[in-house]
Amino acid sequence: MKNYLIPHKGNKYEPHVFKTKNMLFILLLGIIITLVSYLGTFVIKNTNLLASIQTAFLVDLANEDRVEQNVATLTINPVLVEAAQRKANDMATKGYFAHTSPEGLTPWYWFKDVNYNYIYAGENLAVNFTESVDVHKAWIASPTHKKNILDQRFTEVGIATSDGFYKGRKATFVVQMFGKPRASLLPNISNTANTANVNTVPIVFAGPDTETNPTTQVFGAQDEQTSFASETNTIERMAVSPLSVGRIAILGIVAVLSLAILFRIIIEFKRHHIGRVLLLILVILGLLGTLFLQKEFFMTTEIAPEEAQTFIES
Repeated sequence: MKNYLIPHKGNKYEPHVFKTKNMLFILLLGIIITLVSYLGTFVIKNTNLLASIQTAFLVDLANEDRVEQNVATLTINPVLVEAAQRKANDMATKGYFAHTSPEGLTPWYWFKDVNYNYIYAGENLAVNFTESVDVHKAWIASPTHKKNILDQRFTEVGIATSDGFYKGRKATFVVQMFGKPRASLLPNISNTANTANVNTVPIVFAGPDTETNPTTQVFGAQDEQTSFASETNTIERMAVSPLSVGRIAILGIVAVLSLAILFRIIIEFKRHHIGRVLLLILVILGLLGTLFLQKEFFMTTEIAPEEAQTFIES
């Protein structure tokens, strides 16, 4: 590694990374990483192979933030998953993106549609995201959506996705439903729809809406937690996050090349070496250009202006 990055007498003050063939190899490697990440994204967006991992990853991301805030983690309730699936399917079929459907159905209709008897309930929506981590980041960047995710009154969660069309283009709708059940035993739901993958570029909603004054009171602070059982492992998270993995790899290469330039300037910068330094800078710019294209085509983010609210059933 020393011979490749640091000028010294052994490599005649000419680090191997500055050789033309090595710079071309690094640029080619960056292009291959980018193409592989794009291919992975295409597969995720057009198949359901990793759909269950993507929704489970969203649950893990929410629970990680809750643990950091000393809030009890959420458990997945299949009944809430079914409610989220029915709402996602409705938006995908009818091509709308809102808490309330064109027919006037509120988020709380879907909870009651699956006989989920709740004290508290909430809803977050997203559309046009590429990766689960981008969905979560967009929700957390919105104070009202973040409030839903960290609300200590919620004890259960259900997440589902559905593919359809929105504003004339193919889109994946994401629904995240939170709840605190009134009873510990809830009815089983049949005819559960298949989940699609969490993809596309962010537009976000969150669902809190107070319709009645509660006769129950909010229970006290949750017990402090420092860990929880993850729904996904590292390999699964990487599998459903090809763009993120690609970004990290490209940025790692850029960091190493930047160090090589820094060493060259500090230790041995001769006038006849400036051409190779400039060439390596061009390689770095080329690698950063792949990240720009990634953001341009896969990461356009739009946060919806709606306020999040929490429904309290008396």
